[in-house]
Amino acid sequence: HSFPALRSVTQSLFFALRNVTYVMLMILLINFIFSILAMMLFKRNDRDRFGSFGRAFLTIWDVETLDGFPDVMGTAVYGCDEYVELGLLLRLLIIRLILLIILLILTILILL
Repeated sequence: HSFPALRSVTQSLFFALRNVTYVMLMILLINFIFSILAMMLFKRNDRDRFGSFGRAFLTIWDVETLDGFPDVMGTAVYGCDEYVELGLLLRLLIIRLILLIILLILTILILL
């Protein structure tokens, strides 16, 4: 017994998976770059979040999903040894959001 509709859905998912893989690699590359940049900028102020590459990567993911942004911002502004300019953090977030929008547009164009 053959299910042509199921085969069609399975093939479509397989072909889409290739494009999603490329998008995920782009997101990982952008997160990698921003993690290194965040370590260079914020390591002295917040060693718990930016002291190692792994923690910086997870912190960038938290900020990217806006899950941990208030905690990171609060530590950077109020609870750090050295003052970090609020504008610097906001510029980093805005650049990040612009790159994600570009990535989303590229994803839509790839999938069309």
